[in-house]
Amino acid sequence: MIRRGFMALAGLGLALVLAQGASAQENRWVRIHNDTGFDIITFRGSHVGTNSWEEDILGSAIFPTGRSININFDDGTGYCNFDLRAEFSDGDVLVRNNVNICEIGNIYFQ
Repeated sequence: MIRRGFMALAGLGLALVLAQGASAQENRWVRIHNDTGFDIITFRGSHVGTNSWEEDILGSAIFPTGRSININFDDGTGYCNFDLRAEFSDGDVLVRNNVNICEIGNIYFQ
């Protein structure tokens, strides 16, 4: 009886390790579309397990209106859910919370 319980726990542990490995292999590339009429001057994406915004993904570049770019959100943490923050040339800021980037291929800012 004890052995059967141990084997069940060992099997559960293996299943959890395999599930974590599978999530680590998720595709985190997303195409971001800027259809707002304004350039994006900063763009940040932070996984939902952190309380601060990560660095500006664009660096010194500007993301023009009417364009799209591919961004890899793989930060090594295994998270799929990210908060996204775009700051525009007119001063507006748009935040999208809890976006599952493992399940979508495109994000549209309109």
